[in-house]
Amino acid sequence: MNVKRALPPSKRKTVSALSRKGAIPVGCIERDGALIPALCAEPAAGNFPQNVRLATFAKKRGKWIVLADDGIYYSIDGAAEFNKSRFEITFTSPFFFETDDGDTCLAGDSQVFIARASMNSVAEFNHNVKKGVAKNGRLFAVDRENPYKLRWSGGKDGFDWEQSIDGAGYCILSQTRGRICDLIVYKQRVIIVCERGLAYLNAYGNTENFRLVYVDGLMEEVYENTAATVGGKLVLCAGDKLYAYDGVSAEKLDVALACDIKEPTFAIGAGEDYYLCAKSRALGRKVVFVVNVRDKTAYIVDIPAVTLCQNDGIYCFTETEAVILKSGGKFTYESGSFNFGKNKPVCLTSLHMGNSSSVDAEVWADGRKRTIYGVNGYCRPKLTGSSFKVVIRSGGEVRGINAVAEVNGEN
Repeated sequence: MNVKRALPPSKRKTVSALSRKGAIPVGCIERDGALIPALCAEPAAGNFPQNVRLATFAKKRGKWIVLADDGIYYSIDGAAEFNKSRFEITFTSPFFFETDDGDTCLAGDSQVFIARASMNSVAEFNHNVKKGVAKNGRLFAVDRENPYKLRWSGGKDGFDWEQSIDGAGYCILSQTRGRICDLIVYKQRVIIVCERGLAYLNAYGNTENFRLVYVDGLMEEVYENTAATVGGKLVLCAGDKLYAYDGVSAEKLDVALACDIKEPTFAIGAGEDYYLCAKSRALGRKVVFVVNVRDKTAYIVDIPAVTLCQNDGIYCFTETEAVILKSGGKFTYESGSFNFGKNKPVCLTSLHMGNSSSVDAEVWADGRKRTIYGVNGYCRPKLTGSSFKVVIRSGGEVRGINAVAEVNGEN
């Protein structure tokens, strides 16, 4: 007697590959169910030096000031054509600040390089400070020997450090929040970024009116040089999280890509975007993370930058070159892993997307890969597995990525 086994009926099931935990967008933004090309790196015009440590564009003087491993460079007439300064200054913890006269200064260990309108010069700067910021004619900085000591210059300029009732002075912070990592001017206050929290100095008028205030709440370890003003907030990196301070309290930024950030080293803000030099855990190399504070979206620019600067765009400096970030270009999107139900093997028969330009697609199933080039609308990978991942490469907008599988009635 023939006995036929009754198999459960099969059916098609569709799953979106977007908005998955662990997704890695490189050069694209995921928004409203679509992948949109974002910023990519292009070589910057000019003869920028190599091994740049710190850079700024002095807008009032119309020139670049760049500190490289082998010395100071400055540009001519606003163009990125550089001369090397003849001045030799030792820099352990260099920082830029601007005087009331509009000169941009690069402070070293005992001297300061001054970029003036007509010619550059050097002056003595034996004040034993670092991390300086200028506000209301004073320079606020961290003492080199005592990392809990905030100092300020006299009201004339950043070169007057003679202590008096209304001249130079200092305050000592509680060690509860750890050493001072950074200073930044935000909402007319000098924000003091410490290892485990924030404080600020209300620095108005006479020094007798200065007031030190601690912001409620402690954080995980705050990374040095990651605080920047962005979209009306102060954003910084602490532990594996991003925080935004609005002048009242610091709240965690709920950004999915934040968990991919490792060993951040430097950040700047421009508009509503926060640019952060760090390693990507997923890619295993140095990149630039771009986080939109308003939308709480983020993506990666695949360039190993060590420092950043804003001028007519965002400039990224690697150990060997300077690049500028431009809109468009090709991108890569790696989805997080997904399945079609109870983690049972199924056959992923087709992949559907709305694309205006050619797409190369990699489909992964349990560690096995199938690559399909020149996809326009859909493709048929026909891979069997229980866990899937999709990698998309394109130069144009991709509207949705839907995976279709044949599943039995038990899934």
